[in-house]
Amino acid sequence: MKKTKDLDELAFEAGSLVASIGALDDFVYEYFVNNDIDYSEKLSGLITVIKQYAENHYTDIDELNMFGGVEKMKEFATLDKAIELAQQGYAVYPLIENTKKPPKGVAGYQAATSDQNTIFAWFKKHPTYNLGLRLDLSDLLVVDIDMHEPTKNGRTSLTQLFKQGLTLPNDTYIERTANNGVHYFLKYAGAKVRKIDVWPGIDLLSDFTVIAPSEINGKQYKPLDGRTLADIKPAPQWLVELAGQKVNWTSEHAYTTRQKKYTGRLLDEMVAGTTQGNRNAWLTKIAGRMFGVGADPKTVYNMLSVINDSFVDPALPSKEVNVIFQSILKRESKGVH
Repeated sequence: MKKTKDLDELAFEAGSLVASIGALDDFVYEYFVNNDIDYSEKLSGLITVIKQYAENHYTDIDELNMFGGVEKMKEFATLDKAIELAQQGYAVYPLIENTKKPPKGVAGYQAATSDQNTIFAWFKKHPTYNLGLRLDLSDLLVVDIDMHEPTKNGRTSLTQLFKQGLTLPNDTYIERTANNGVHYFLKYAGAKVRKIDVWPGIDLLSDFTVIAPSEINGKQYKPLDGRTLADIKPAPQWLVELAGQKVNWTSEHAYTTRQKKYTGRLLDEMVAGTTQGNRNAWLTKIAGRMFGVGADPKTVYNMLSVINDSFVDPALPSKEVNVIFQSILKRESKGVH
């Protein structure tokens, strides 16, 4: 008869499994930051399976920790990290538990400080607060690689940058985020920036960021490979130049919303296309509008053919397109509108 495992043995077994998962997870990220993206993606599926196994077998592992030692250590981990950063001269500030939002009465990153008494007062009453780091006061830049949106996968964008020779130092301080993304921390003395989606899924931050050991939805921000902020490397020159470029998004938005002319609306309508039941009338209207903006007859004919092939579903026979063109050309030649 198999002997039932006692609580200590179960706790040890669970702890070993958790440590193994962490080691494997770090291994995958080590390959990721060293640019072997494909290899890391293959291993990530294995990690998911192991994590699920652990969750299924040890759902009550916290109860096995009879003396609450792990939880006690975790409870003060954020305060300990905040004090450590303050001693190194970094300015930090609190964030509400499980969020990226500052608590009421704290003015976000503008309230960041390295004063240990203030920090202690913040976290003494709320030890489970998350932790924010002010970047501009320490000349830091964070390259935020998000990977939780299929249409904005920062890993894909990063791979494309690497192929162009635009690399990031893989030996700098790097954190894994709660959403399975990556934060590259770099030295940067330029103007303060906060550029979202510089490339799909990649943001540039030099004002503030969430930092380890913050936790969101049960997932922690964690330093990669035991690194510390002392490992931060300078930002490459191409990134410094990019961060310094000013983009007037307000003006660009105004252009797209207020300055769209008749020709712009016509192009939009062409690409929108049409479907069966309205094809002849729609192509006739489009041809007339192209003539109306002064297009040459040859241009109108060629464009009409392209539009029919690309944006009409199903496309009309070429003979019908030709009839439409000849009809409108005849009308335009007579000056009839």
